[in-house]
Amino acid sequence: MCNTPNLHQRFLEQARWTEQAQRLLFETTELSVDSTILEVGCGTGALLTSLNRICPAKYSGIDLQLDLLKFASIQQIPFSLSCADALHLPFNNGSFDAVVCHFFLLWVSNPEIALIEMQRVTRSGGFIALLAEPDYGSRIDFPDDFVTAGAKQRDSLIRQGANPDIGRSIADLMVRRDCQNVSWGILGSYQKKVPEKEHTNSEMEIFKSDLSGILDEVSIEDIIKKETQYRLSNSRVQFIPTFYAFGMNP
Repeated sequence: MCNTPNLHQRFLEQARWTEQAQRLLFETTELSVDSTILEVGCGTGALLTSLNRICPAKYSGIDLQLDLLKFASIQQIPFSLSCADALHLPFNNGSFDAVVCHFFLLWVSNPEIALIEMQRVTRSGGFIALLAEPDYGSRIDFPDDFVTAGAKQRDSLIRQGANPDIGRSIADLMVRRDCQNVSWGILGSYQKKVPEKEHTNSEMEIFKSDLSGILDEVSIEDIIKKETQYRLSNSRVQFIPTFYAFGMNP
């Protein structure tokens, strides 16, 4: 299991990956510096920090994991953060102009209930933004040596209680909840000419954590060695479609 500082670095990386969707949220809505925005599942505050750089609005966040919130406090994240359950948000109806989440619904046992709560605390005419949810079921791995390991990683997420294919269904979920003007997309993928060592190390830590208990340690280390070699030579392709969806609260 990754420790909190490592998770924070991972969350920061994820926020960098999804900046396209974050900027699109502000470009396509009326949200501004005066808007009140809640992140459900805020973790260590990495996404809130990224959003604040794009538009310094009035941000709040909730998460059920107190250790992540304590880490955010140590980092002096300048937002109002609370320990709370996404299925029972501790806010009055219509408290926010927008509610967002990010790599979150895949971990929720009942995403529809979570969305209902997000809608409840969003004002009528406000916005719901599901900024990033993956679809491991549509994953592409090349060379083919990594296809089996990729499938095992997906299986591991299922064993951990996740829905690794949720990305494809988030727009439909919003439509079924009567969100208006729903738009969706898949985040683009661009591979740098020289991959960042920190990014590669982070990916390998997550991979190792996911496959622990499914493959033996020798097999995992062998895969990681090959993976690192291919990544550094820039011939490794790994694409996990990551969906976003925006909608107006009725």
